[in-house]
Amino acid sequence: MPKSKKTPRSQPVDPHQNTATAYLQLDGRTLEGGGQLVRNALALSAITRQPVSIHHIRGNRQGKAGLKTSHTAAVQFLADITGSEISGVQVGSQFLSFVPAPRPDGTSAAVKSEYEIHLPTAGSIFLVFQAVYPYLLSVATEPLRLDLRGGTNVSFSPSYDYVAQVLTPNFRTMGLPQLSIHLHKRGWSGPNVLGDVSVLIHPLGSSPTEDKDHGRASNKGTTGFHFPFIDLTRYGRGKVTAIEITVLASDEPMHSGPPGEGLNRQSSAEENLSIRQFTEQEIQQALRLKIKSLPSSVFQTNTSQVCSETLVPINIHTSEATGHRSHMYLLIVAHTTTGLRLGRDALFGDGGGVRDRDRKRESGAQRKQRDASHASSPRRPRGRSMESRARELVERCVDSFAEELFDEKRKGSPGRMEEGKEKPCVDVFMRDQMVVFEALGRMSRRGIPGGNGKGEEDRAAGPYREDEGYWSLHTQTAKWVCRQLLKE
Repeated sequence: MPKSKKTPRSQPVDPHQNTATAYLQLDGRTLEGGGQLVRNALALSAITRQPVSIHHIRGNRQGKAGLKTSHTAAVQFLADITGSEISGVQVGSQFLSFVPAPRPDGTSAAVKSEYEIHLPTAGSIFLVFQAVYPYLLSVATEPLRLDLRGGTNVSFSPSYDYVAQVLTPNFRTMGLPQLSIHLHKRGWSGPNVLGDVSVLIHPLGSSPTEDKDHGRASNKGTTGFHFPFIDLTRYGRGKVTAIEITVLASDEPMHSGPPGEGLNRQSSAEENLSIRQFTEQEIQQALRLKIKSLPSSVFQTNTSQVCSETLVPINIHTSEATGHRSHMYLLIVAHTTTGLRLGRDALFGDGGGVRDRDRKRESGAQRKQRDASHASSPRRPRGRSMESRARELVERCVDSFAEELFDEKRKGSPGRMEEGKEKPCVDVFMRDQMVVFEALGRMSRRGIPGGNGKGEEDRAAGPYREDEGYWSLHTQTAKWVCRQLLKE
């Protein structure tokens, strides 16, 4: 009876020890110094077959350094499907090595039509997906299905709603193949509920937009895959044509006590609202008011809209009941004239607000401005009512969305900080997601994985120039990882 193939085992090892393997050593404390560095490095290592070792993993996370469950799941999955050797892959480990199996003939490991990754906790499904998607896309020849279990709406990570409404459509607009996301059950933290999502990954070459001006990868070379050439400078910061809102909240009554009790009680009609109804009403009112304070140049209006209450249509995209008062999430999405979408969201709970999520993607200057503002603001009292918490969540989401559309701290043209440069064409969360695919598109054009040849075709050809002052630490870190592994 033939022996079954052994699953790669993880053994503790010091990545600094002398071995025959030529590791590319990465310092996990570089720039943002979090899990994104690990995810991007592993994705590119699997594609290029460049062995990597990472030390001081998540070293910039105070009290939270080392691998989390979602990281170990992604590493193990990539090792399993590529036949790679891995070391140091345990929860809490601050170093790991990943050595892809050599394939002299240039072929990839056999690809199955279905895979699954099940997390034992409500860790982010889509952070795991971020690590494995580039490799699966590079080897898929037919549509393949990936089933994921874990958290769909959890702190410090892309939500299902953001991925479905912003990230996936933007990938498609930029020339990547269709990506179908199917939600079977939502996953939340506090209290933990595991969710289930299925992703249908279509292979490279299956997107009709890949043959358009987005820049089809040349068929020259020996990469075995052809990522589309993505040039963000082809797109300016488009004007907003429509806005859509997602509200996920409990259908429990907003006020659980007797009528008239509690903080900030309003009319009896308002007291009869559910948490979801109240939040939906609040976010629409707050958003309409905030839009009036923004320059009209941010929006694309027509004659019929000029006299209306708002400059552009505002609609509810999703309104969905959740099973717990603490399971509350908001997303605001702007559709723009370029076909790209901008999104900002907020999650209920300590440490899950939009402000905290933004901090991980702030530039140094933005962080100083936020800290100064926070220091001068009065602290909100603990033990607040559900009404005040819902209002604060709405305020955070709306303010963050408005700042994405127009940064009031920057005078002059909307979104512009330096003459001749503009704010990126996508939002701050989407921008760092594009970096790996931009780099892989350039690599495909050069035709040699990890090659260092550069040509005119690799340079930005569009009429717009990004202002790097708007690049978050996540974006800067992603670019650094790409330079290390792809030798750009």
